Amino acid sequence: MLVAVISGSLAMSVPRYFEYHLAHRTENGTQILQVSKNDQLLGSRTYVIGYRIVLSFLVIYVVPMTTLVALNGRILAALWRASRGPVALAGSTQMTTGSQRGRDDAAAEDGGKASSGSRCSRHQLSNCSRCGTD
Repeated sequence: MLVAVISGSLAMSVPRYFEYHLAHRTENGTQILQVSKNDQLLGSRTYVIGYRIVLSFLVIYVVPMTTLVALNGRILAALWRASRGPVALAGSTQMTTGSQRGRDDAAAEDGGKASSGSRCSRHQLSNCSRCGTD
């Protein structure tokens, strides 16, 4: 990905190098370096519309905004999936938290008699904090 970004930025910068040209001249024994615009290139309607307007708009606004929206969408989808509760593993095996395992182990030791609350039908947890089941 980094190579693609660097290559793309170099490819976008190369045409700008040709927008100006340097002229070396000597006046009274002093060398003067003169920078001037390349009127042939900057006067080209195709170059100005194609590179300066359309391509710059795509690279500066459209591509970053599209990438931002797509990546935010993936983050939101992952958060939504994570908020749907524990995921069943290997068929009927269910993931539980450490505190839930402790309550289940304690209930198993006294034959389930000490468990006064009902089990949540959605998450199959006693004392489910998501549904408010005690």
